[in-house]
Amino acid sequence: MYHIAVVEDERRAAEEISDMVSRYFAERNIRINVSYFDRAESFLWKYKSDYDVVFMDIDLPGENGLEAARKMRKLDKTTVLVFVTNMAQFAVKGYEVDALDFIVKPVDYDSVAIKMMRVAERLKTRTEQGVSIMTPTGMRRLDISQIKYVEVLGHKVTYHTEDGDISATGSLKSVEQKFSDANFSRCNHSYLVNLRFVRGINGYSVKVGNEELPISRSRRKEFLTSVNNFFGGGGV
Repeated sequence: MYHIAVVEDERRAAEEISDMVSRYFAERNIRINVSYFDRAESFLWKYKSDYDVVFMDIDLPGENGLEAARKMRKLDKTTVLVFVTNMAQFAVKGYEVDALDFIVKPVDYDSVAIKMMRVAERLKTRTEQGVSIMTPTGMRRLDISQIKYVEVLGHKVTYHTEDGDISATGSLKSVEQKFSDANFSRCNHSYLVNLRFVRGINGYSVKVGNEELPISRSRRKEFLTSVNNFFGGGGV
């Protein structure tokens, strides 16, 4: 099931968007749940990264859609964002907040269906490359490709990402299971490394981005094999 948010102050327009999006997914036997918000403030209040797609009107009362999208992106960089507007000249600013596309009012099903093809493709990629984690402030979704390495100390899990560190609870084993189909490998009992960030290995340490992490004796052979396989057997 996909969770959809429609941020639109005109109820009729919100219902039209919802009906067309529901029709698109129903034709593909995909269930969705739609939440409505008539103001940006109510959408952002206690925001959690639990929506798959957000349809955002630009011309909202109070805080406009562009301002709301900027705030949303500070909390959530992966949710698919589509602007809905009768002001197409402003929709081009969507690149600033990584908007996938925009729909111009009045909406019609054929044009919405074309946009939804792009949305569906992005959702497929997001599902394959994203992971949901429970943080002290609520659920958050991370793009796996932005995680440099995962560190576990006791029951505290720290995701070291390109945008900073994010703490959660759990175990390294559970994290390994989540990333079983991604290019991650353990270099010791505390670190799970994203191999695409490996910059070099020197003895019993590995450079991950700009940081040095220790490699344990028991994990070294397996870790080196993973690194070699990832880089096509070119050696490290």
